[in-house]
Amino acid sequence: SEGEQADLSELERCEDEIARICGKRTHLFRPPKGRWDGDTFVAAAGLGYRIILWSVALEHHAAKTPEAMAKRVLDQVAPGMIILAHDGEPNGPVNRSKTMQALPLLVDGLLRQGYRLVTVPELMKLAPPESPAQ
Repeated sequence: SEGEQADLSELERCEDEIARICGKRTHLFRPPKGRWDGDTFVAAAGLGYRIILWSVALEHHAAKTPEAMAKRVLDQVAPGMIILAHDGEPNGPVNRSKTMQALPLLVDGLLRQGYRLVTVPELMKLAPPESPAQ
């Protein structure tokens, strides 16, 4: 479909840019704002991506300070959750300074609660296999 072709083209351009900058390719895809449809899924799967969403975001309109941002996540966190924390690119279109200040507070709080921080691929290996459909 036309939507699938547009998604595929955008994903390929992004993948090429990541490979150019980082020197390697990725296999994980977080749809912007968590928005995706069948075309996005087909395009991503066709390139070998796994679509990854998140359980809780560090940034939230209800949390106005870095301390409130970290506390909000720490109050919700549970084993196996994926926490979304945006990058802190200093000259980017969105000011992420509060996110960058909240991140060490969050990490310290998670470690104090006994959590171990892992990458998404590590987490996926730790997850129990899906049970067969009944």
